[in-house]
Amino acid sequence: MSVFVGDGVVPEPLSLFSRALTDLGPDGFADRFSGSFLVFYGALPGPTTGQVTKGPEPTGFEAETTMDLGLFATPVQKTPRCAFPFVAVGRAGNNDVVLGHDTVSKFHAMFRFRDGRVTLQDAKSRNGTFLDGTPVPHRDEGEPVRLQGRHVVRFGSLDAQYFDRASFVDFVHSMKREGL
Repeated sequence: MSVFVGDGVVPEPLSLFSRALTDLGPDGFADRFSGSFLVFYGALPGPTTGQVTKGPEPTGFEAETTMDLGLFATPVQKTPRCAFPFVAVGRAGNNDVVLGHDTVSKFHAMFRFRDGRVTLQDAKSRNGTFLDGTPVPHRDEGEPVRLQGRHVVRFGSLDAQYFDRASFVDFVHSMKREGL
């Protein structure tokens, strides 16, 4: 039975993506998740309140895997609730990737997938978008930046690790090998 994850509402425990990869196999996983991923470490804000949500605490055998302890992921892909022609990231519930953090704007940034390339651009957010510590240009004020492999992306003060799909699958496999 497949695990349904990645509807973009909020980042989900990494262990759910690990199970989806196992259940679906590499080809099924690639069909289900067409884009790339953001991985967040530690506590995350709730979907719209800014409240902090932590992964489950390990208590004996209740925790299936330590991947639930502070590792969360979300696919960077289109969802039915967002009408924009790009992947929208922001605090509002109508974005493709919803990050309920008070330093994230309602509509904060956008990812575009075109001709095998992935780009990121800030949507004139209040607190900025950064790629590996460098500010990402605002729309209408500069070219979007190209993403490949792995990067650190910051939305306001919320940090995430960006992975293309292949590097995300490698990351999940490495976490499983390490028993995390």
